[in-house]
Amino acid sequence: MPGKADELEQRYGDLLRSPPLSSATSARFLFNALKDRRPPLNQYKEGVVRKWWDKFGPGRTQGSDEKLNAKELETKHGALLRELLEQHPTAFKLKNALRARTPAGSVCH
Repeated sequence: MPGKADELEQRYGDLLRSPPLSSATSARFLFNALKDRRPPLNQYKEGVVRKWWDKFGPGRTQGSDEKLNAKELETKHGALLRELLEQHPTAFKLKNALRARTPAGSVCH
């Protein structure tokens, strides 16, 4: 049985990935934008929006739950991360640089 996050994706996934909602930088910001939208889309609780964000949000392929350990991360993205780290020397700046990439870096969770 699909959960509420799957229902949110099925009913509103295209809308959530379109401006201005697509510019939300976190599940919390998306939840607030949904409440402030006219008409509001407030039938989903913040926890549902957070689950949708984790499962379908920016940098995720639909339904992807891939999590990399340190060795896999080094193998797949090591060179890119070292290059970006020179330009973005803190975790916060590196995370934002990965999110700004097209497609967004999936290593930013």
